[in-house]
Amino acid sequence: MNFNTLQAINTVNRELPDHFHCMAQPRPIGLFSFLLPPHARDGQLLPVLEAREILANNQSSINSIWQSAGIPDSLFESLYRHPITRTAELIQSCPATPAGHHAWTGGLIAHILSSCAFALRFRKGMILPTDSMAEQASKKADLYTYAVFAATLLGEIGPVLDSLEIALFDRRGRYLCEWDPLLDGTAPGRTRVRYMKVRFRPDPLDRPGRITSLMHAGRVLPKEGFRWIREDAEAYAAFLGAFSDVPNGPVHRLMTQGMQASVAMAPGVRKDPSPGRQPGHPPAKRSRPECPPSPRTSSRTRANPVPGDPPARDREPVSRNDRCPNGDAVPPLTGRRRRRRRR
Repeated sequence: MNFNTLQAINTVNRELPDHFHCMAQPRPIGLFSFLLPPHARDGQLLPVLEAREILANNQSSINSIWQSAGIPDSLFESLYRHPITRTAELIQSCPATPAGHHAWTGGLIAHILSSCAFALRFRKGMILPTDSMAEQASKKADLYTYAVFAATLLGEIGPVLDSLEIALFDRRGRYLCEWDPLLDGTAPGRTRVRYMKVRFRPDPLDRPGRITSLMHAGRVLPKEGFRWIREDAEAYAAFLGAFSDVPNGPVHRLMTQGMQASVAMAPGVRKDPSPGRQPGHPPAKRSRPECPPSPRTSSRTRANPVPGDPPARDREPVSRNDRCPNGDAVPPLTGRRRRRRRR
């Protein structure tokens, strides 16, 4: 190892933040870039931002969540806005998918907040807990609303972050280390780490699914909010049912509906108006336009006359050069038809 390599390693070591633990040792850059992990070379370079910068473009979803929550502003700040801020600090500007919906920079946080807004909107039309009296449902309305919000907020964090490979860089674009959000917590401050490169794993392994999102619950949800859900056995069971191996319960249904609505409303997602089409199936084939009826067929003899169809004597003559949209030639006027028109 020559002097330049040692100097590059020492420079990176001096710029590492003291409060941040890297899983891998800093590696040289420049001519030795081949020593970097693949996602540090080929990943998408994203800035490490503060929560207010990440959430600046998602205020409409946050306002919708605030309107659906229906609680005082002080409680909304601690139970709703605070976990939203923590989520933004955790996932930063990561995309939600490699090439599908919300695949742009900041797509994951936009998808999560949009899903929460739709889920709480759908929650207004349900009585929770199910099969309960109106008085009991009224007492637990805010609790179940918060359970739906918390589950939807956490729902996509685990699966997406578990499928990403992330590397951190300083302000000059020099590689620092790899970063695992599950083990290392939120991204470090902007004083040293300025950029991150993310890449979806090329060969994803069989992942546990949404149950990994519960491992981020203590980092995202406030203690008083999680304790509020856990104190009610029925609400706690419905909350955990959204992350089980066999998802079930009303909280899971609302979370799924909110995510599906967010995907459907994402820019660039093709919306097929044909009824009954299942996801993944090609759209129904359109039939070729039919040729207009032959001029020799009058409105009185037509099988299905069109209302308001003018009499045959008032119709305009059809040129022989006219063609149907499907390319078929219009039948020419016969001599008998011409004699009738002259009369």
